Amino acid sequence: MSLEDLVKEVKDRTERELAEIQKQAETEKATLSHSVELETARLNSENAASAETDIAMGSTKLVAAARLQARKTQMEAKEKRVEGGKTILSQRLKAFTSSPAYYQLLQKMADVGIKALGEESRLVVRKEDASQLSPYLMIRIVKDRNLNSLGGLVVESQDGKRRISMTFEDLLLWKEDKINEILSR
Repeated sequence: MSLEDLVKEVKDRTERELAEIQKQAETEKATLSHSVELETARLNSENAASAETDIAMGSTKLVAAARLQARKTQMEAKEKRVEGGKTILSQRLKAFTSSPAYYQLLQKMADVGIKALGEESRLVVRKEDASQLSPYLMIRIVKDRNLNSLGGLVVESQDGKRRISMTFEDLLLWKEDKINEILSR
């Protein structure tokens, strides 16, 4: 083989290898391009799904916040009804203290307290109530102490160690749960 034939053979082989390398490069380029397109489509799809999820979560949060606000408003309205009812109840109890039925009630309260704590029990009453009680109860009134209350009385044992408070405020406090339940309806 001549030198020219050898050069031609090397040149031909180089061109074939170069063509084959170019063909592989184009195939790899096409494969990579297709892979990039698939990955881009997948990412776009994920982003769209993520955006939809974010929107759904956002709307869920908004609905939950609106429900919470509605409950809060309901509770505030309920509290206002209860407080308004308690105010009206206090006003009616105050008006009741000027009726003859109130003094009959005081008499019964005193009798119950004296029966529970003994015949030597003492009474603490409002200043304005002291003169309205029966003589039997008037002698039991503690003269140097006045009850600061809407109404009612306090019965104490002779030694002062035991007492029964039957003031309107304490009676209301004792039944507060039931009163709140009734007023909140």
